[in-house]
Amino acid sequence: MNNQVVYGLLGNGLNVIIAPLKETMAVSTWVFAHGGSDYETRENNGVHHFLEHMYFAGTKKRRHTYDIWSTIEGSGGAMNAQTERQVVGYGTVMNYDKLELSLELIADILFHSRFDENDIEKEKGIIIEEKRGSDDISQELIYEIWDEHLFPNCPWGFPIIGSEENIRGMNRDALVSCMQGHYRSNSMVLAIAGMVDAQETMALANKYFSKARGGKKLARVNGFKHAGCPQTRLHFKETQETHLVLGVRSNYHLFNPLKCAFELLGVILGGNSSSRLFNLVRSEKGLAYDIRTHNSIYTNRADLGTYAGVNHDNLEQVIKLIVQEYRKTAASGVTQQELNLAKEYILGSMSRGLEDSSSLAATLALKKLMSEPYPMPQQEMDAVKKVTLEEVNQVAQDIFRNGKMNLVVLGPHKNQKQLEKLLKP
Repeated sequence: MNNQVVYGLLGNGLNVIIAPLKETMAVSTWVFAHGGSDYETRENNGVHHFLEHMYFAGTKKRRHTYDIWSTIEGSGGAMNAQTERQVVGYGTVMNYDKLELSLELIADILFHSRFDENDIEKEKGIIIEEKRGSDDISQELIYEIWDEHLFPNCPWGFPIIGSEENIRGMNRDALVSCMQGHYRSNSMVLAIAGMVDAQETMALANKYFSKARGGKKLARVNGFKHAGCPQTRLHFKETQETHLVLGVRSNYHLFNPLKCAFELLGVILGGNSSSRLFNLVRSEKGLAYDIRTHNSIYTNRADLGTYAGVNHDNLEQVIKLIVQEYRKTAASGVTQQELNLAKEYILGSMSRGLEDSSSLAATLALKKLMSEPYPMPQQEMDAVKKVTLEEVNQVAQDIFRNGKMNLVVLGPHKNQKQLEKLLKP
């Protein structure tokens, strides 16, 4: 066994990636497919997330939820699933001698789930409670509001979980249609990382995944126009503190040559505890405990935003400080020292991810599925190293131009016009 990553293609067009690791006794398996809220309409929004639940409700072989989970946990393993905006994924981590069980189990839930009508009705209540629980967590709700604000009336801004109305109205036909449309062999990637033999693993992948059906890939919705969209949105709610996200839409998507510069700018602004906004708003002013900047990067769009949870009375002051830092960054740029620190931070995070079999398998699968320009982690690390100070400052000047900032606020506030004034030069 060596640590050389092996790429293979099954006869049905399903991509398989195998990453042998000598330093672990575990094996991680991930399957990712094109899917998620970007592929949904207003009428079926939430169907991918509902389908994720149903994959754990029972198969022809394992009739009930207990049968699935007892197989996993009774073998010392763990399983996870995720529904995002452009991808859906299912993964396991098990001891290396349970590799075949891992592959058989994932294939079983993906290709042989029953979608029993009684299970569907029961799951509706479970998902509604999941949604209500998430809505009660202001730090989660604010990001759902942020996405909807940036991309109104568009799948890019739909809530991944869907509305309660859609959840209650979900039916078996919609779920089967979604499964058949997205879980196709040529729209999926299987990745295995850990203590495995590449040849034996490829044979097992063929045994359990060669019967997956192919078909035409489904397209995502494109063409959103944000002209005329309001800059601010207030969501009134009685909360103990006010939550806000302030940032911008951008075109530094997955395939933009300046994508890495865009990510580094986010780190410099508020991506860690040595960032500008963390030190300004928290360390120097003492106005927030939680303040952080995110970069959301997709195949066709991106955004950057800074979240903060603050005392109601300090809302305007914090908005002013974030806007001030954005404009200062656009006008004066960042320093070489800041860029070097941000690079080391990202490179360190990436290196740590390569040590974990689950993280490595997921990373390799996603890069292949999305046809990323850097299919191997080391290639992306090299791209990060090559980013110049001029490129980061170019991105800052571009995204923080006048009139491009957006603000969402969750809390007991109604002074929208006053807050809009704070975004103006």
